[in-house]
Amino acid sequence: MKRTHQPLSLPGSPLIYVVAQVNISAVVAIERYVPEIQERLRKSGFPGYTNVQVPEIIFETFGARPVVTPLSRYEFQNKLERTGIVLTPKSIAVHTNQYMTFDDFHAIIAVALETIHATAALQLHERIGLRYVDLIEFEKDEELKDYLAPHLLGYDQAAIGISGGQFNFQFEGNTPYGRLVARHYAPQVRNMLPPDLAGVSLNYDYRPAPSPGRAALLDFDHAADFKGDFVIEEILETLENLHDGLDIIFRDSVTTAALEKWGRKDVANAKS
Repeated sequence: MKRTHQPLSLPGSPLIYVVAQVNISAVVAIERYVPEIQERLRKSGFPGYTNVQVPEIIFETFGARPVVTPLSRYEFQNKLERTGIVLTPKSIAVHTNQYMTFDDFHAIIAVALETIHATAALQLHERIGLRYVDLIEFEKDEELKDYLAPHLLGYDQAAIGISGGQFNFQFEGNTPYGRLVARHYAPQVRNMLPPDLAGVSLNYDYRPAPSPGRAALLDFDHAADFKGDFVIEEILETLENLHDGLDIIFRDSVTTAALEKWGRKDVANAKS
């Protein structure tokens, strides 16, 4: 894949969560493959294991009351519990809060897909998605405008006589590779993450919660909704293309000063 921009390394990156997910044609008998998958992933650096039942809401017919059924969720985590591979009968996901470069993350995705496919012989994928969440924190002598591009800042509150206002932003549109959604809003103070990610199982003990009123979230989601054969090389290439779109919109959302503060370094021959 040809990148639109030269890769960046941001040692002080605001990134707090990344997830890649591949929805698959349902494997009702996935449970029978889990012991072998767990053994292989354990030897690949993911010794942690949990199995929980999560509710799945299904609308069987239009206008009917939803049916709630349990869905098995298997997760395999690394020692620090900061990167996990999540398997359900309908999806494979890799998520982390210990992101270094896209190369590193891409390699973990490859391990997950190859291990599960080699065991369960998957047939089809139905959706491929990639999501990045950044927590922008600013100090007492700083303002949000020091970090975010003007088009994400909303109204000039002083000009219209308002104080303490909050601006939430959502933008979405089609790209050559899928559908991209960008959101900007205040974080949940207790868990930092967007509301739909409040139950994420990763370990966040490494960092304190943000100070109220001194932080903002950037939430980018890029997904390709199409059904195709489960060919790992093609799925990985799709993720590379989705990542490029997210890289473009991230750079358009933050200031040059913010990139410099986060330790901006150009990286040759990488996908960071």
